[in-house]
Amino acid sequence: MPYITLPNEGFAGTPETELPADVRARDFAYVWSLMCCPGGDPAQRDLAYVADEALHLLRRLRPGFPVTAGMAVGLARAPDVAAHVGAGDDDTTAFGGFLSGIILLWIIARGQHDETRRSASLGGAYRMVASACGKAGLRGGGVDHLRQNIWPGYRSVAHLWAAHIVWWDSTKRDHAALDTRAGLSEFLMISEALRREGEAFKPFRAGAPILDPVETWKVRPEVSATWPPLEFRFGDPDAWDLRKRPRL
Repeated sequence: MPYITLPNEGFAGTPETELPADVRARDFAYVWSLMCCPGGDPAQRDLAYVADEALHLLRRLRPGFPVTAGMAVGLARAPDVAAHVGAGDDDTTAFGGFLSGIILLWIIARGQHDETRRSASLGGAYRMVASACGKAGLRGGGVDHLRQNIWPGYRSVAHLWAAHIVWWDSTKRDHAALDTRAGLSEFLMISEALRREGEAFKPFRAGAPILDPVETWKVRPEVSATWPPLEFRFGDPDAWDLRKRPRL
C-alpha cells in the first residue's frame, strides 16, 4: 500500500506566501514523477530527482524568476497528447498515462448506470480507446498494447491521471494553480475519490475490482483526514468515450 509523501510536508506550518515558488512546485513535481514512473522505486527517484534538480537549476540561472508547477510539468514531459503525437512519439509517458486515466474514467462512468454497467469492463475500455486511436490515425492505442503494457504499467497511478483529466476538463486552469496548497489539495482530493471508486468497482464477471488497493498510490490518511468527503457521479455514461467526445 504505497503512500504519497510530499517533499514539502515539513513546511506544513509555514505560511504559503513565505515559500519560494520553486519550493511550492516541488510537491507537484514529485506527484508528476510518480505518475510518469510508477513501476519501480529507482525510476521514481530518478525522475523526481531530475525534476527537482531542473527546478533548482532554473532558479540559479535566473534569480527571482518564478519557477512554476507548469514548468515542472514541462520538465517531466507535459501531458499534452497532441504535442507528443504531433511529434511522432505516440508511446510517450504522457500518452500512456493519459490513456490509463481515460480507461478508468470510462469504466467508472459506465459502471454507475444500470443500463451500461454490464459493459463497464477493461475489455470494453480497450476497444473504445483502440477505436478512437484508429479513427484518429494514432499508433500505440491498440487493444493488445493497452492490455499488455499501458494498463499494467499505469494501473497504480491511473486515478492520478484520471484526476488530472477531470481537473483540467472542469477548470481549464493553468498548471500554476497546482503550485498552491489549495490547488494541489483539490487535485489530490479528486484522485482519492476516483481511487476509491476504482478499488470498489468490480466489473461484471470479473474476479477483482478495477484497481488493486495493494498497489495504488494514495494520500496518507493523516493528510487527507481533514478533507471534505468527495464522490463522483457522472450523469452521462459516455462522458469519457473518446469516440463520442474526442480528446485526442
